Amino acid sequence: MIEANDRFSYKEKNAEGLATLSFSTQPLCYKDDDEYKLIELDFKDSDSMFTNTTNCLKTAIQDGSSEDNRVELATDEGFVVTISFEAMKYGNGEIIHYPYKRNTFITTTRDNKPILIQKGTSSPLVDEYEIDRGRFKKSIILESALPSPTEPCNIVKIVHRLTTNIDAEVVCDNEEKHSDFVTVSMIEFRPKNDSELSIFIQKPEMFDANYNYMPIYYEFRFIDENMYELSYVFYSQSLKEQDVKFPITIDPTANVSRSTTGTTWVTFDTERHQNLSYTYNLYGWNDGASKNTVYNYTSFIIQDKANKEIYRKDSGTNSRETGSGSVNTSGFSLGLNRIGITVTRSGYDGSGTVTYLESPKLTWPNLDSKSVGSVIHAADFNEAKDNIARVINAIPATWQWSSNFPVGSGTVISISHLTHLRSAVDFADNSVLPCTYCSDHAYYVNDSNASSNLGDDSDNGDRSNNSSFDRDCYMG
Repeated sequence: MIEANDRFSYKEKNAEGLATLSFSTQPLCYKDDDEYKLIELDFKDSDSMFTNTTNCLKTAIQDGSSEDNRVELATDEGFVVTISFEAMKYGNGEIIHYPYKRNTFITTTRDNKPILIQKGTSSPLVDEYEIDRGRFKKSIILESALPSPTEPCNIVKIVHRLTTNIDAEVVCDNEEKHSDFVTVSMIEFRPKNDSELSIFIQKPEMFDANYNYMPIYYEFRFIDENMYELSYVFYSQSLKEQDVKFPITIDPTANVSRSTTGTTWVTFDTERHQNLSYTYNLYGWNDGASKNTVYNYTSFIIQDKANKEIYRKDSGTNSRETGSGSVNTSGFSLGLNRIGITVTRSGYDGSGTVTYLESPKLTWPNLDSKSVGSVIHAADFNEAKDNIARVINAIPATWQWSSNFPVGSGTVISISHLTHLRSAVDFADNSVLPCTYCSDHAYYVNDSNASSNLGDDSDNGDRSNNSSFDRDCYMG
């Protein structure tokens, strides 16, 4: 069973009460009306569009059968930015390419994320569209050199028309813009309603087949209400350098995000002393300097209910780092713990999981049907033993069952069986305390009705009415 209450985490539980909480700085879920569902990455072909609607950043891409080269990006709250390719031209206005009909292919990345590729039959341009969780990337690929302009010009512009379906703020470098500007930074479209999500156009990148980066920038113009022009601008001379190797990739990326840096948290409740297992997947940064290296860590953190760190992993390797382990929770950290990811540099991310026991889910189909005075069969008794074993297995302690468990068919249930079974229950109860060694001893004394009391719930779980009890607990 999966529970999701926001876009960045979800919890998966099994029948035994074991829960795995998954959490990420990138979206994991999308909002469908008032329900959160897991993101699914796929392209569907419908009405001359390729769409992905099971995402918090939904996409619709023209199928290439016409010259309309348009992409619609929509948050799961209904905020839409439409991006239409207008022309590729030199800075003097001379057209290199207009929108064109394209052939479309769908393939996948190495990690099985879908990619849609569109290529014109008479154009050196290839459009490559990749979708991810809350993210959309359009790569414009130049397979060969551009035709020379009729008049000398070193500026090349790839011009797009942008529209929004509602009023939105245009934000760049933490400043709302109201007039034309040029930038190499990220541009945010922030809807002027109560939406939780903005759409971000990340800073542009341009590189050749050897990943040699070239200068590129955005030129942004305000055209009309909710209408803009966004151009990717670069220098044609950079394509003619001796060491440049085609193809050339121009790589703008759009995404939705709760935050690009900072710490985000999600809570989970531990009701008993146990070992938590965890995994992490972190992408952090350092400048690679040999002396005084500057790190922008991405960190995975587990805290107890008092916000004291019980585990922390910092990663700043410029590559993705994964790992796993376990950490013990004592009685002092029972309750609302939390897991967090800290990102200190824009463009980097992290994710993780924590697996813990909420409560064993116990069923008693045989014993529930018993009445006072019923004969207790071996199968009934072993069912009780198996349920108690589920509780004991969930705590970081060792319990040794006596050699006569499980009970064989036809065995007469004796006081010693009940004593050992009850001792196991008390052991599990006591193990929620912060002790490293607990020993429990329970004894039934002069209880001739012990066998029938297995089917008698009139005491509502209070065993003090039919036995004397002795417990020793050694604190380690």
